[in-house]
Amino acid sequence: MIEYENINYSELSVARITDGRIYHLMGSYCLKDGNRVVFPVNRSYCSDVSGDRLSGEVGICRKDKLIHEKVNPNAPLKDAELLVEIYNKPLLFVENTSGITWYSSNCDSNQVISPVSMEMVDKIREGLLRAGFAYDYRIGVYGSHQVGLNGVDSDIDLIAWVDCELRSEFLRGISEIFHQVGCRSSEEIGKDAEYAVRYANRLKVPLSAGFYLASKRIRWINPNGVSFSLQCLNLHYNHEFARRFIEGINEPWKSKEITCLCRVVSADNSYNFPKIWQLEIDGHQLRAISFSWTHQGMGDDDGEFRGEYLFKGAKITCQYGEFLFLRGEDHYLLPQKLL
Repeated sequence: MIEYENINYSELSVARITDGRIYHLMGSYCLKDGNRVVFPVNRSYCSDVSGDRLSGEVGICRKDKLIHEKVNPNAPLKDAELLVEIYNKPLLFVENTSGITWYSSNCDSNQVISPVSMEMVDKIREGLLRAGFAYDYRIGVYGSHQVGLNGVDSDIDLIAWVDCELRSEFLRGISEIFHQVGCRSSEEIGKDAEYAVRYANRLKVPLSAGFYLASKRIRWINPNGVSFSLQCLNLHYNHEFARRFIEGINEPWKSKEITCLCRVVSADNSYNFPKIWQLEIDGHQLRAISFSWTHQGMGDDDGEFRGEYLFKGAKITCQYGEFLFLRGEDHYLLPQKLL
């Protein structure tokens, strides 16, 4: 019997197990099955004496990627790794062991974050204070800078949590801060065109939809060519829907592929992990869910498209009702106007 439980670790926190493997936490929850507890993860690095990454905290490592939502049933797994099938989609998890060391993505809870990334975090905090942004938020770092495994040219991956109603104001403030220190956005330097082609090809949709998805990526480049990215998540993520969706696998369920028009009622949690939307289809409201980075920010348009979207995915019927699942690589929730 699978049970879902939210945990105190922030999204994208690092778990390092005894043999030196490093994982990033893809959500702030765990699954329990009897005495076994497992965490949703990306495998990111492994210990290797010939590796090209060195940290006084974690030793010598190299990249060793296995992605939470892209793993396939035949993937070679290492000790403590396992796959959990959620409505026929395998996801990567790692078992909780007494040997796990945690490194938070929240700056205030992690003393090994690289000095160069902390310098940018401090500038953001100071800039928001000067701009009068007095609301509650948290900010942190993930990726290689999170555990000191960064190289000279490593991207700096930032993460923030803020009330969803303040997200636009928060991002405007941060964008101004980056411009003040000489950074340019990926849109300004033309990088979004590259991303747009990639997303359009991946989802098999028009290039206009690819540009829409590229606009959801928040990235700047400084005069030295160093790239900064930001994940901006909902500070008040509600775990209840994800719990009911995942625990629905414990009893018989049905799945049906559908493509339909819908209205986006809420995309407040479309950046968190798992990503969640509230949709209206033929007068009925349904929740949709995705575990994939690809679907980040879909449906969040500040009214530009009047909430009119096309959904392509699976309709899941389980003991808790009907849900929509962006399960496949060609599934999406995109503005009807762009398709």
